[in-house]
Amino acid sequence: AGQAAAPAAHDAYVLWCHVSCSHLSLLQKVFIWPCLGVPAAGVAAAVVNAHVQVLSGSYDGSICVHGLKSGKMLKEYRGHTSYVQDVCFSVDGSQVISCSSDATVRIWDAKTCEQLHGFRPPHSGVSSEKEDPGIHTIQLHPLHPEQIFVSNQSSTLFLMNLSGQVIKAVQSGKREGGDFRHMAVSPRGEWVYAVGEDNVLYCFNVATGKLEHIMQVHEKEVIGVAHHPHRNLVATYAQEGPLFLWKA
Repeated sequence: AGQAAAPAAHDAYVLWCHVSCSHLSLLQKVFIWPCLGVPAAGVAAAVVNAHVQVLSGSYDGSICVHGLKSGKMLKEYRGHTSYVQDVCFSVDGSQVISCSSDATVRIWDAKTCEQLHGFRPPHSGVSSEKEDPGIHTIQLHPLHPEQIFVSNQSSTLFLMNLSGQVIKAVQSGKREGGDFRHMAVSPRGEWVYAVGEDNVLYCFNVATGKLEHIMQVHEKEVIGVAHHPHRNLVATYAQEGPLFLWKA
């Protein structure tokens, strides 16, 4: 069976695609006009909810909801002071959660666009030269939606509650050259995977916090990792172009 995906791009478009094992076909192309009216701002992250609405975070610090079919902007959220790197809806759709290069995670009322809460991860694993590292990835725990995985530009991954309290933290063990660039969580929340600036894939057991496996996945400039929603497959991709599939 096919899947649907909404990849974001630097040109302010979101592409709504049908994905199968053999091909990817374009279903819809939505222009996410940045809320400041600057098309060059681009889109950093995008997800689609059950109501066929596109939630996007942009490089101008804005968060917007657009109708997938109409392309019209329905909601706008403002407060971040730098790039919005990742966004998601709460499980019930009542809240929007975002993270940014301004080093904050923010929670918004989906209907009123009011910011309800914001927090910063602690500085664990961060060198003195890198105060308040930007946050690049957030993902709700698949089985505990009141918990969220947070990854910033450090060698530490955090499992936190939505009030900003740390439940668990795991580390690459590297003092230099091991800062994480992106993160993905397995479908049942048992494993968390991160790719580092050293082009290594790190696999952590969430229950024990133990680093179970490391593997060199790219020669240079790894930028992302994703876990298949139903199969034990992990994808990694790099700035240089290739995307690799790995058996988890």
